[in-house]
Amino acid sequence: MRVQAGRGRSVVAAACALALLPLAASAQTGALRDGLQDIASERDQVEAEVGELRAQEGDARQRLAVVEAELSEAEDRLAALRDELAAAEAALAEAQAAVVQAQAGLAVVAEELVATEAELASATAKLEARVIAAYKYGQVSLAEVFTGVRDFSDLVSSSVMVAHVLDSDRVMVAEVERLFTLVAEQRAEAQALRADAEREAAAAEAATASIEAATRSQAEVLATIEQRRDEREQLFLELRDDRSAAEGHLAGLDAESTRIESQLAAIAREQAAEEARRQEAEAAAAAEEARRREAEEAARRAADEAARRAAEDAAEERKEAAADEAEPAPAPAPAPAPAPAPAPSPPASGGGNGSGGSTAPAPSPATWVRPAAGPLTSPFGPRWGRNHNGVDIGGAVGASVVASRAGTVVGVISGCHPTSSWGCGGGFGNYVTIAHSGGMATIYAHLSSVSVHVGQQVGAGQTVGGIGNSGNSYGPHLHFEVREAGVPRNPCNYIAC
Repeated sequence: MRVQAGRGRSVVAAACALALLPLAASAQTGALRDGLQDIASERDQVEAEVGELRAQEGDARQRLAVVEAELSEAEDRLAALRDELAAAEAALAEAQAAVVQAQAGLAVVAEELVATEAELASATAKLEARVIAAYKYGQVSLAEVFTGVRDFSDLVSSSVMVAHVLDSDRVMVAEVERLFTLVAEQRAEAQALRADAEREAAAAEAATASIEAATRSQAEVLATIEQRRDEREQLFLELRDDRSAAEGHLAGLDAESTRIESQLAAIAREQAAEEARRQEAEAAAAAEEARRREAEEAARRAADEAARRAAEDAAEERKEAAADEAEPAPAPAPAPAPAPAPAPSPPASGGGNGSGGSTAPAPSPATWVRPAAGPLTSPFGPRWGRNHNGVDIGGAVGASVVASRAGTVVGVISGCHPTSSWGCGGGFGNYVTIAHSGGMATIYAHLSSVSVHVGQQVGAGQTVGGIGNSGNSYGPHLHFEVREAGVPRNPCNYIAC
């Protein structure tokens, strides 16, 4: 019975433990769901930030594209200006080269002019000398020669002069005229060359200066656009980095959400397994409780049967006691509490043959002990025309009575006088009933004292009371019974008699 009770308590404890597990799991699940909800809320915020950053990034990309287009156009314009500048610089170089060439040509013309003027001076001197000679010898009238003449060239070209020059002098006059004409042409050519060279150089310098100014201006425009491009590119990169960071945060939140959902799924599986174990434990506890109640009911029925038979025995003993002065039959014993599982029936041994005593199970030395140390004074079996349902063991009042086998105390009567209490306790006086496993029960009657209580677990050899003379008894002794499912068995089949 102790084993069954212990097992029942273990099953109940397991069921209680399993019942507490969902509480802890529920608390953990609640915390995880709260965390999941927080992550979802934060994820919504981060998604909104990502959307806003993407919009800003798109706007920045468009503005950057506009600046890139402006920059490309400015670079094209600057390249064109640089080409124009290169062309202008080439033209300036050509113009400068032309000026140098013109200056060189002018120097040549100047040298030629000097030579021509020298020849003209020589020719003029010769002609003057010839004219003076002609005048001196009366060949020419000076008044006619010099009328209308402004300078010597007019003089040379004067028709009068020509008319008065001798034929031999005509070649000299023609040479002087040629030289005068050549000097004039060379001077005009030199002046034209100088003017053209100076004009072209000035134009080239002006064009170069203009293009240089435009190039500087365009370079400044390009620098400004590049600065704007760099600023917008930096803004774009910052927005892209912010968006990437936000998306990374979003991915981290998704990973954490997945991890928590996995934990929740694992907890749900564990809760399902715990629920299955709890239901199994509850089913086991219910089955154990049913077995316990069934055993208790069997013990109650056995006790009722034992009490009925004890009452019959006591009535019979009272009838015979008046005539034979014999020991009266004991009062009905209280019903022993049954154990959950029946033990195998031991083989029959020598002893009385009443009430199935010949089929009683064989004793087990490892689990049964003698309840008292005194001699056997009355055996099990027929006595005075009826069956003696136990054995009597003699002894002094107060001598120790021990449990013959481990079990649970299921009945105690302790209010009878230890030596003179006829009829008390149904004739058994003070007595103890102990339930054992296998549906077995033992009764210890006519005690002087009781040292156990109902529900107490006792071991084999543990003191339960003392030998006495209470109830229907003619002298101190222990009346000891062994019952199986309420049926009396010969105690000598279980203990050493």
